[in-house]
Amino acid sequence: MSIRKISATWEYDGSFIGFLMIVYYAFKEKNVPETILTPETAIQSLFPSRWIETDVALANKINKRLKLVYAKKICNLLSMASIVL
Repeated sequence: MSIRKISATWEYDGSFIGFLMIVYYAFKEKNVPETILTPETAIQSLFPSRWIETDVALANKINKRLKLVYAKKICNLLSMASIVL
């Protein structure tokens, strides 16, 4: 799967759940925006930005999936580290 960087700005509410929605759309659309802004970091611009709406139920599914996938990788790394030690 190839994800490409696009010349775009996405904005979200600044929460962790909102950030998970950024991750979701990046993988779904296979695009990573050049700039990601929160209300605290938003700037005035001549170019429009895309507002990423927070969906709590969907973000929770993404969070569970990330924990499942990365928990396995962390366990593998720890087992390899114990072999080296």
